[in-house]
Amino acid sequence: MRLLADPDPRVRAAAVWAVGEVGAPGAVAALGPHLAADDPLLRAAAARAVVRVGVTDPTDLPVLKAVAAADDPALRTAALENVARLGPAAKDLVGEAAAALGSPDPAVRLAGLRVLAAAGPAAAAHAQPVFDLLTTPPARPA
Repeated sequence: MRLLADPDPRVRAAAVWAVGEVGAPGAVAALGPHLAADDPLLRAAAARAVVRVGVTDPTDLPVLKAVAAADDPALRTAALENVARLGPAAKDLVGEAAAALGSPDPAVRLAGLRVLAAAGPAAAAHAQPVFDLLTTPPARPA
């Protein structure tokens, strides 16, 4: 994992990709700092690697929270789906899940619903937006 600190961003991006493929213990924590890298290629590689590794330890939720806020709908969806699989620990990301309900991407909205369902009572404050989403017909393109 020492290549994650290499001065060359291309080497760091390759190292991030490799960590995502291997998924060694501590991988998510090691990838986290790269989500705030100046280099957009490195940031994207880190987000994809976190999603590939998958978060199973609730202490890694801050890293997943960063990916759940990504502009890329595919990354955002994958991160939220990962959060939903954590069950009750998903309660720590109900704000991100509720924000996802307003996404123009249906997959992001569905993943947000899954997180809220997994969070259980902690998501009760978001019942009205969920109801609205489920009962309002989608807008038809003109």
